[in-house]
Amino acid sequence: MNSNAVKRTYQLLTGFFLMLFLAGCEWKYDDRTELEKIRDRGVLRVGTLNNQLSYYIGPDGPTGLDYELAAQFAQSLGVKLEMQPAYTLSGLFPAVERGDVDIIAAGLTITKDRLEHFRPGPAYYYVSQQLVYKNGHWRPRNLTELNKDGARVAVVEGSSHALTLQAIQREYPELIWESVKDTDDDELLKQVADGKLDFTIADSVDIALVQRTHPTITVALELT
Repeated sequence: MNSNAVKRTYQLLTGFFLMLFLAGCEWKYDDRTELEKIRDRGVLRVGTLNNQLSYYIGPDGPTGLDYELAAQFAQSLGVKLEMQPAYTLSGLFPAVERGDVDIIAAGLTITKDRLEHFRPGPAYYYVSQQLVYKNGHWRPRNLTELNKDGARVAVVEGSSHALTLQAIQREYPELIWESVKDTDDDELLKQVADGKLDFTIADSVDIALVQRTHPTITVALELT
């Protein structure tokens, strides 16, 4: 058998086995929109952060700004609400990619990287990013003083605050800072209040909430 005949026989066999494979599979295409899937399921699955701003279990049950908004959205759709809280930011976006949740409601900042992978909803409040320190410690007058006397600056890994520091570092290459895994803004703010960390960056609304229980947290600089 010449090479052309062998090649032709191989192509025929390949096509034959491919047809057998496809014939044995039940090919299904779901052309429903995400909204239709939610309504058919009867449940809106919402990923959020377990903190005092977004979602937590209070004396009277679940509460928090993002919980209240999600509850109203679920009610408008005529479905039940299922909150799936995460303790750190790193657990939220993979849940969307896996299809474990339908949306995220956690007061997140829109960034260029997030826009490339996810579709944002409408903004429902605006914040500024602020650098904080513990009242009574020395206050930096500008960004060049952040590492004075070996001071530590830390933010949550993968957060919009880390992106802010990356942008600042392009202008101030000598700046040294840390990104911390498996933590959240509240924890870093409390470390500042306890004197375990010199500086961190957080959103103004989060700072205002934590200041209720840790009044020594003080704003040093407005960054955005």
